[in-house]
Amino acid sequence: MADDERAAKAARAKALLKKRQQKKAADSAITASSSGVVSPVSPPRTFSPAPSEPVEQEERDLNEVFSKDGSDAGWLTSLPRVASPPPLAPPSTANVHQLSRSPLASSPSPAAASTPPIQSPSPVSSSPSDARANSLGKKVEALTKENESLTATVSRLKELEAAAQQAEASLEAERRHVEELQENNRRLQEDTEIALENERRTVSILVSEKAHLTSELQTLEGFETKAQTLEDLLETERAKSHNLSEQSIRLQTEVKQLSQRAEQLAVKEKELLSQNKEQERQLQIITATATESRKEADEFQRKLRELEEQIQSDDRVERLELSLKNTQDRADELEFQLTKVKQAHASLKTERDGLDSKVQELVAKGSEWSSKASTLDAQVAALQEQLSTTEKERNELVSEKSRLEQTSQSTAGSVKGLEEKLALAATAVANNTRQLQTAQNDLKNAIRRAEDAERTQKSLQAEGTNLMRST
Repeated sequence: MADDERAAKAARAKALLKKRQQKKAADSAITASSSGVVSPVSPPRTFSPAPSEPVEQEERDLNEVFSKDGSDAGWLTSLPRVASPPPLAPPSTANVHQLSRSPLASSPSPAAASTPPIQSPSPVSSSPSDARANSLGKKVEALTKENESLTATVSRLKELEAAAQQAEASLEAERRHVEELQENNRRLQEDTEIALENERRTVSILVSEKAHLTSELQTLEGFETKAQTLEDLLETERAKSHNLSEQSIRLQTEVKQLSQRAEQLAVKEKELLSQNKEQERQLQIITATATESRKEADEFQRKLRELEEQIQSDDRVERLELSLKNTQDRADELEFQLTKVKQAHASLKTERDGLDSKVQELVAKGSEWSSKASTLDAQVAALQEQLSTTEKERNELVSEKSRLEQTSQSTAGSVKGLEEKLALAATAVANNTRQLQTAQNDLKNAIRRAEDAERTQKSLQAEGTNLMRST
């Protein structure tokens, strides 16, 4: 389609150039024919010839020939160059007569129309021929300058065409490079997708393995927690058993001590009872003695009263008084001893009652400690049975823990292998990603160079169009 448009535009340009060449040839022919015409005889009254109007040339804009996008600069170099017109010869005398004849003979003035013309030769005026020659010389110079400017424009257009062809070649190379980069990018994307799919599969396998290992580890942690709890419970029960054993031993020791003390208290009680009996016997003796002393005192008082009557007459009064005084002193002493014996008896009785209560308390405590010791013995037996059960469970948990540790080690080895595979896959994905980024950067650079080449081509076409318009 572009070749047809270029061919049509080239045909139109050739037709325009051909018309201009024909027009220039016709103008030069008219000039040559007008130089050979004899001027008519001027009337007697000479008139100054009217200045000849220059022949208007049909001018067309060359921008109509070219397209606005500047894509038709290639066919301009194929056009033939227009040869410069030969320099015109100086006009002869006959030409001068013919030039002086052509405008005035065809249009006479009104005065000449009223009077019949007189056909007589007149002298030839040189001013119109000089003006015509000057105008022709100026036209020749203008055509020469136009030819030079067209030659420069054609050379500039050739340079622009070469630059445009070079830009098109670089653009085509960049396009091929872009296509190669796009193909490489597509292959890299496919490789990346395959690597990502493999990585996803590896990650899913690792996730499932991780979930399985997590469940196994949770089970192992549960077993370890249970084993630790059982060990703590076992240690607690052992401590309790040890404490109970120590407490049982201490209680047995205390029971023995209490038994010994009870025996000692029983012996002491017997001694106190014997002492009490002895004191009671002595008290009875003292009481009997006191009674007898009282009787004797009463007797002595009776005798004293009897003797008082006989005191003045009898010499034994003084001895009786002394004996009475001694008897009273002995009675007072016996009463004091009796009071002390009563107090000692009361204190011994109180002490016996306290010892009886203590003995009863010790007997009750002994029975209580005996029941506690039997209870502790039962608890110790139960704890020993529980300890054996706990040790059995602990041995089972230790074997299960060793089995799970072996499983965990094997699983850790498989996880390590999968992690190495994952690292290799991640490295491959990273390499593919870097290659993809490099390809994308190359693609961007190629697209940028292609855009620069297109802009350069457009600027060259615009410059060529501007040059064509300026010409």
